[in-house]
Amino acid sequence: MNKVNLIGNLTKDVELRYTKNNIAVASYTIAVNTGYGELQETNYINITTWGKAGEFVNKYFKKGQAIAISGRLKNKNYESNGVKHYGMEVVTEDIEFVGSKKEESKEELEEFIPSFDMSEDDLPF
Repeated sequence: MNKVNLIGNLTKDVELRYTKNNIAVASYTIAVNTGYGELQETNYINITTWGKAGEFVNKYFKKGQAIAISGRLKNKNYESNGVKHYGMEVVTEDIEFVGSKKEESKEELEEFIPSFDMSEDDLPF
């Protein structure tokens, strides 16, 4: 099975191009954090999205925005000037928005968080 699920942030705006057969190809990189504290590291993963989905990503996602993708790993090996280059990319099968389109400030979010006092006598256990 070859299945990848990632949530990360775009490191730059999506690059959209078209093949000779007029099929859209969107290329972008997402930064995915793993671990926490001193053990946290960031991985930069190249993503390719084809067709209408590629046009969708180009239209609705911008640098810094969070994105969730599902897809498959693909080798991206090639030779240039006698030098072999090796790499991997994720070819998407599904794309989703993460969070809201408009990032809300802490003050705006606090309006929706209920505030109440509760004593130990009020607890059901």
